[in-house]
Amino acid sequence: MDNLEPSVICGEFPLILHNEDYTVWEGHLSVEVNQFKIKIFVPAYPLMTDASFECSPYIKSCLQSHIDNLKKCKTLLSLVYCIIHIVKSKLATEASPMELWNGNTVKLSHAILMELEKSLPKENVIEIKESLKTIKLKYNDIDGNEHFLFFNVTSEYPKGNINILEVDLPLEVVGSLSKVNTIGQLYDLFKQSVDSLLPFWRMCKKLDEKSWVVEPSKPQKRDVYRRILINEYLSIVLTFNPLDLTSYPDVKFLGSMKAVAEGKKKYIRNIEWLQMVVSCAELSDHISGTCPYCGEKLWCQLRKDDK
Repeated sequence: MDNLEPSVICGEFPLILHNEDYTVWEGHLSVEVNQFKIKIFVPAYPLMTDASFECSPYIKSCLQSHIDNLKKCKTLLSLVYCIIHIVKSKLATEASPMELWNGNTVKLSHAILMELEKSLPKENVIEIKESLKTIKLKYNDIDGNEHFLFFNVTSEYPKGNINILEVDLPLEVVGSLSKVNTIGQLYDLFKQSVDSLLPFWRMCKKLDEKSWVVEPSKPQKRDVYRRILINEYLSIVLTFNPLDLTSYPDVKFLGSMKAVAEGKKKYIRNIEWLQMVVSCAELSDHISGTCPYCGEKLWCQLRKDDK
Protein backbone atom coordinates (compact mmCIF):
# COMPACT_ATOMS: atom_id res chain seq x y z
CA MET A 1 0.00 0.00 0.00
CA ASP A 2 1.18 3.49 -0.81
CA ASN A 3 0.94 5.00 2.66
CA LEU A 4 1.47 8.49 1.29
CA GLU A 5 -1.56 8.52 -0.97
CA PRO A 6 -4.20 9.15 1.74
CA SER A 7 -2.17 12.07 3.07
CA VAL A 8 -1.76 13.50 -0.42
CA ILE A 9 -5.49 13.21 -1.12
CA CYS A 10 -6.42 14.84 2.20
CA GLY A 11 -3.95 17.63 1.52
CA GLU A 12 -5.15 18.23 -2.02
CA PHE A 13 -8.85 17.83 -1.22
CA PRO A 14 -9.50 18.96 2.39
CA LEU A 15 -13.27 18.58 2.05
CA ILE A 16 -12.96 14.80 1.63
CA LEU A 17 -13.03 12.47 4.66
CA HIS A 18 -12.14 8.75 4.69
CA ASN A 19 -12.95 5.84 6.99
CA GLU A 20 -10.37 3.90 9.00
CA ASP A 21 -9.24 1.50 6.25
CA TYR A 22 -9.53 4.02 3.38
CA THR A 23 -12.27 2.03 1.63
CA VAL A 24 -14.85 4.84 1.77
CA TRP A 25 -14.20 8.50 0.90
CA GLU A 26 -16.92 11.11 1.24
CA GLY A 27 -17.17 14.87 0.99
CA HIS A 28 -16.96 17.67 -1.59
CA LEU A 29 -14.65 18.18 -4.56
CA SER A 30 -13.98 21.62 -5.99
CA VAL A 31 -13.97 22.64 -9.63
CA GLU A 32 -12.78 26.24 -9.74
CA VAL A 33 -15.49 28.19 -7.84
CA ASN A 34 -17.92 25.27 -7.77
CA GLN A 35 -18.15 22.29 -5.44
CA PHE A 36 -20.01 19.00 -5.67
CA LYS A 37 -20.65 16.17 -3.26
CA ILE A 38 -19.35 12.66 -3.96
CA LYS A 39 -18.86 9.36 -2.15
CA ILE A 40 -16.24 6.94 -3.46
CA PHE A 41 -16.08 3.25 -2.53
CA VAL A 42 -12.74 1.43 -2.88
CA PRO A 43 -13.38 -1.98 -1.25
CA ALA A 44 -9.94 -3.40 -2.17
CA TYR A 45 -7.91 -0.27 -1.42
CA PRO A 46 -5.21 0.49 -2.50
CA LEU A 47 -6.30 -1.63 -5.48
CA MET A 48 -9.04 -0.05 -7.57
CA THR A 49 -10.89 -3.33 -8.11
CA ASP A 50 -14.69 -2.82 -7.96
CA ALA A 51 -14.30 0.87 -7.18
CA SER A 52 -17.58 2.82 -7.46
CA PHE A 53 -19.06 6.17 -6.54
CA GLU A 54 -22.28 7.92 -5.54
CA CYS A 55 -23.11 11.48 -6.54
CA SER A 56 -25.91 13.75 -7.72
CA PRO A 57 -27.76 12.89 -10.96
CA TYR A 58 -26.08 15.80 -12.74
CA ILE A 59 -22.53 14.75 -11.80
CA LYS A 60 -23.38 11.13 -12.56
CA SER A 61 -24.53 12.11 -16.06
CA CYS A 62 -21.23 13.97 -16.56
CA LEU A 63 -19.19 10.92 -15.60
CA GLN A 64 -21.30 8.20 -17.20
CA SER A 65 -20.06 8.87 -20.74
CA HIS A 66 -16.44 8.59 -19.51
CA ILE A 67 -16.89 5.46 -17.43
CA ASP A 68 -14.32 3.50 -19.44
CA ASN A 69 -11.65 6.10 -18.75
CA LEU A 70 -12.53 6.10 -15.06
CA LYS A 71 -12.14 2.32 -14.89
CA LYS A 72 -8.60 2.62 -16.26
CA CYS A 73 -7.44 4.65 -13.24
CA LYS A 74 -4.87 2.64 -11.26
CA THR A 75 -4.93 4.74 -8.09
CA LEU A 76 -7.54 6.58 -6.10
CA LEU A 77 -5.69 9.85 -6.58
CA SER A 78 -5.75 9.46 -10.37
CA LEU A 79 -9.47 8.64 -10.20
CA VAL A 80 -10.20 11.83 -8.27
CA TYR A 81 -8.19 13.91 -10.73
CA CYS A 82 -10.02 12.25 -13.62
CA ILE A 83 -13.43 12.98 -12.07
CA ILE A 84 -12.54 16.63 -11.58
CA HIS A 85 -11.23 16.95 -15.15
CA ILE A 86 -14.42 15.46 -16.61
CA VAL A 87 -16.70 17.73 -14.57
CA LYS A 88 -14.54 20.75 -15.34
CA SER A 89 -14.75 20.04 -19.08
CA LYS A 90 -18.52 19.67 -18.84
CA LEU A 91 -18.93 22.96 -16.98
CA ALA A 92 -16.80 24.76 -19.57
CA THR A 93 -19.50 24.15 -22.18
CA GLU A 94 -22.62 24.86 -20.12
CA ALA A 95 -23.79 26.81 -17.11
CA SER A 96 -23.57 24.92 -13.84
CA PRO A 97 -26.90 23.98 -12.25
CA MET A 98 -27.10 26.34 -9.29
CA GLU A 99 -28.87 23.86 -7.03
CA LEU A 100 -25.72 21.72 -6.90
CA TRP A 101 -23.37 24.43 -5.71
CA ASN A 102 -24.47 25.47 -2.22
CA GLY A 103 -21.76 27.65 -0.75
CA ASN A 104 -23.26 27.53 2.74
CA THR A 105 -23.29 23.73 2.69
CA VAL A 106 -19.64 23.62 1.72
CA LYS A 107 -18.70 26.07 4.48
CA LEU A 108 -20.62 23.95 6.98
CA SER A 109 -18.95 20.76 5.75
CA HIS A 110 -15.53 22.37 6.04
CA ALA A 111 -16.27 23.54 9.60
CA ILE A 112 -17.43 20.06 10.61
CA LEU A 113 -14.41 18.37 9.05
CA MET A 114 -12.03 20.73 10.80
CA GLU A 115 -13.80 20.15 14.11
CA LEU A 116 -13.63 16.38 13.73
CA GLU A 117 -9.96 16.47 12.80
CA LYS A 118 -9.16 18.69 15.78
CA SER A 119 -11.27 16.91 18.39
CA LEU A 120 -10.82 13.17 17.97
CA PRO A 121 -8.86 10.41 16.17
CA LYS A 122 -10.13 9.48 12.72
CA GLU A 123 -10.66 5.84 13.78
CA ASN A 124 -13.38 7.05 16.15
CA VAL A 125 -15.38 8.59 13.30
CA ILE A 126 -17.51 5.63 12.25
CA GLU A 127 -20.00 7.13 9.79
CA ILE A 128 -20.80 10.45 8.16
CA LYS A 129 -23.74 11.09 5.86
CA GLU A 130 -26.25 13.66 4.64
CA SER A 131 -23.84 16.42 3.67
CA LEU A 132 -21.66 15.68 6.71
CA LYS A 133 -24.40 16.83 9.10
CA THR A 134 -25.24 13.36 10.45
CA ILE A 135 -22.34 11.69 12.25
CA LYS A 136 -21.64 8.51 14.21
CA LEU A 137 -18.73 8.46 16.67
CA LYS A 138 -17.17 5.72 18.82
CA TYR A 139 -15.45 5.61 22.20
CA ASN A 140 -13.69 2.61 23.79
CA ASP A 141 -13.78 2.59 27.60
CA ILE A 142 -11.06 1.16 29.85
CA ASP A 143 -13.04 -2.09 30.20
CA GLY A 144 -12.74 -2.65 26.44
CA ASN A 145 -16.37 -1.90 25.60
CA GLU A 146 -17.38 0.11 22.52
CA HIS A 147 -19.85 2.98 22.86
CA PHE A 148 -21.48 4.74 19.91
CA LEU A 149 -22.97 8.21 19.57
CA PHE A 150 -25.19 9.07 16.57
CA PHE A 151 -26.19 12.72 16.12
CA ASN A 152 -26.76 15.51 13.63
CA VAL A 153 -26.11 19.23 13.52
CA THR A 154 -28.21 22.00 12.05
CA SER A 155 -27.31 24.27 9.16
CA GLU A 156 -26.48 26.99 11.72
CA TYR A 157 -23.68 24.94 13.33
CA PRO A 158 -21.98 25.75 15.63
CA LYS A 159 -24.77 28.11 16.73
CA GLY A 160 -27.64 25.64 16.40
CA ASN A 161 -28.48 22.72 18.68
CA ILE A 162 -26.91 19.29 18.36
CA ASN A 163 -29.60 16.61 18.06
CA ILE A 164 -28.87 13.22 19.64
CA LEU A 165 -30.31 10.53 17.37
CA GLU A 166 -29.12 7.38 19.12
CA VAL A 167 -26.90 6.59 22.10
CA ASP A 168 -26.97 3.63 24.50
CA LEU A 169 -26.87 5.61 27.73
CA PRO A 170 -29.43 6.09 30.51
CA LEU A 171 -31.94 8.89 29.96
CA GLU A 172 -30.56 10.62 33.05
CA VAL A 173 -27.39 11.29 31.05
CA VAL A 174 -28.63 11.75 27.48
CA GLY A 175 -30.33 15.08 28.16
CA SER A 176 -27.06 16.78 29.08
CA LEU A 177 -25.37 15.76 25.81
CA SER A 178 -27.52 18.02 23.64
CA LYS A 179 -26.75 21.13 25.70
CA VAL A 180 -23.27 21.66 24.22
CA ASN A 181 -22.45 23.72 21.12
CA THR A 182 -19.63 21.94 19.31
CA ILE A 183 -18.76 18.41 18.26
CA GLY A 184 -15.58 18.57 20.33
CA GLN A 185 -17.52 19.50 23.47
CA LEU A 186 -20.07 16.77 22.72
CA TYR A 187 -17.42 14.07 22.34
CA ASP A 188 -15.62 15.11 25.54
CA LEU A 189 -18.91 15.05 27.48
CA PHE A 190 -19.80 11.70 25.90
CA LYS A 191 -16.49 10.21 27.11
CA GLN A 192 -16.94 11.68 30.59
CA SER A 193 -20.48 10.30 30.80
CA VAL A 194 -19.37 6.82 29.75
CA ASP A 195 -16.51 6.80 32.26
CA SER A 196 -18.80 7.96 35.08
CA LEU A 197 -21.21 5.09 34.34
CA LEU A 198 -18.61 2.30 34.43
CA PRO A 199 -19.23 1.43 38.12
CA PHE A 200 -22.97 1.18 37.42
CA TRP A 201 -22.46 -1.11 34.42
CA ARG A 202 -20.03 -3.31 36.36
CA MET A 203 -22.60 -3.66 39.13
CA CYS A 204 -25.31 -4.56 36.60
CA LYS A 205 -23.05 -7.17 35.04
CA LYS A 206 -22.58 -8.86 38.42
CA LEU A 207 -26.32 -8.70 39.06
CA ASP A 208 -27.06 -10.27 35.67
CA GLU A 209 -24.53 -13.07 36.29
CA LYS A 210 -25.57 -13.93 39.85
CA SER A 211 -29.35 -13.60 39.76
CA TRP A 212 -32.26 -14.66 37.58
CA VAL A 213 -33.00 -11.49 35.63
CA VAL A 214 -36.22 -11.77 33.62
CA GLU A 215 -36.50 -8.14 32.50
CA PRO A 216 -35.09 -6.65 30.41
CA SER A 217 -34.62 -9.87 28.46
CA LYS A 218 -31.50 -8.46 26.78
CA PRO A 219 -30.22 -5.67 29.03
CA GLN A 220 -28.77 -2.63 27.30
CA LYS A 221 -26.47 0.00 28.76
CA ARG A 222 -29.39 2.44 28.85
CA ASP A 223 -31.42 0.19 31.18
CA VAL A 224 -31.39 1.26 34.84
CA TYR A 225 -33.71 -1.43 36.22
CA ARG A 226 -33.74 -5.19 36.71
CA ARG A 227 -36.68 -7.46 37.42
CA ILE A 228 -35.34 -10.47 39.32
CA LEU A 229 -37.24 -13.71 39.81
CA ILE A 230 -37.25 -14.79 43.47
CA ASN A 231 -39.49 -17.83 43.06
CA GLU A 232 -42.43 -18.89 40.93
CA TYR A 233 -44.77 -16.61 42.90
CA LEU A 234 -42.60 -13.55 43.47
CA SER A 235 -40.27 -11.20 41.61
CA ILE A 236 -38.62 -7.93 42.59
CA VAL A 237 -37.97 -4.84 40.46
CA LEU A 238 -34.91 -2.75 41.33
CA THR A 239 -34.51 0.68 39.72
CA PHE A 240 -31.15 2.36 40.27
CA ASN A 241 -29.72 5.83 40.10
CA PRO A 242 -26.88 5.15 37.61
CA LEU A 243 -24.96 8.22 38.74
CA ASP A 244 -25.02 7.34 42.46
CA LEU A 245 -24.77 3.68 43.38
CA THR A 246 -24.85 4.48 47.10
CA SER A 247 -28.35 5.90 46.84
CA TYR A 248 -31.24 3.62 47.75
CA PRO A 249 -32.78 1.89 44.70
CA ASP A 250 -36.50 1.96 44.12
CA VAL A 251 -37.82 -1.47 45.16
CA LYS A 252 -41.09 -3.01 43.99
CA PHE A 253 -42.43 -6.50 44.64
CA LEU A 254 -44.57 -8.27 42.04
CA GLY A 255 -46.64 -11.38 42.63
CA SER A 256 -49.60 -12.65 44.63
CA MET A 257 -50.66 -10.65 47.68
CA LYS A 258 -49.38 -13.35 50.02
CA ALA A 259 -46.03 -13.68 48.24
CA VAL A 260 -45.53 -9.91 48.15
CA ALA A 261 -46.35 -9.55 51.85
CA GLU A 262 -43.89 -12.32 52.77
CA GLY A 263 -41.25 -10.89 50.45
CA LYS A 264 -41.48 -7.41 51.96
CA LYS A 265 -41.30 -8.88 55.48
CA LYS A 266 -38.11 -10.82 54.69
CA TYR A 267 -36.65 -7.80 52.92
CA ILE A 268 -37.14 -5.50 55.92
CA ARG A 269 -35.79 -8.20 58.24
CA ASN A 270 -32.63 -8.52 56.14
CA ILE A 271 -32.08 -4.74 56.18
CA GLU A 272 -32.39 -4.80 59.99
CA TRP A 273 -30.14 -7.78 60.21
CA LEU A 274 -27.42 -5.90 58.13
CA GLN A 275 -27.64 -3.01 60.60
CA MET A 276 -26.84 -5.41 63.46
CA VAL A 277 -24.01 -7.32 61.74
CA VAL A 278 -20.66 -6.79 63.43
CA SER A 279 -18.88 -6.27 60.08
CA CYS A 280 -21.34 -3.50 59.13
CA ALA A 281 -21.42 -0.04 60.70
CA GLU A 282 -24.26 2.47 60.43
CA LEU A 283 -22.88 5.89 59.55
CA SER A 284 -25.53 8.61 59.51
CA ASP A 285 -27.90 7.45 56.76
CA HIS A 286 -25.61 4.75 55.29
CA ILE A 287 -24.55 1.20 56.10
CA SER A 288 -20.88 0.50 55.49
CA GLY A 289 -19.10 -2.83 55.76
CA THR A 290 -18.96 -6.33 54.27
CA CYS A 291 -22.03 -8.21 53.07
CA PRO A 292 -22.42 -11.44 55.08
CA TYR A 293 -23.95 -13.19 52.06
CA CYS A 294 -21.44 -12.57 49.27
CA GLY A 295 -18.46 -10.99 51.02
CA GLU A 296 -18.61 -7.87 48.83
CA LYS A 297 -17.87 -4.46 50.34
CA LEU A 298 -21.00 -2.35 50.61
CA TRP A 299 -21.89 1.29 51.11
CA CYS A 300 -25.65 1.60 51.03
CA GLN A 301 -27.94 4.50 51.79
CA LEU A 302 -30.83 3.85 54.18
CA ARG A 303 -34.32 5.21 53.76
CA LYS A 304 -35.86 6.97 56.69
CA ASP A 305 -38.32 4.14 57.28
CA ASP A 306 -35.44 1.63 57.45
CA LYS A 307 -33.67 3.41 60.31
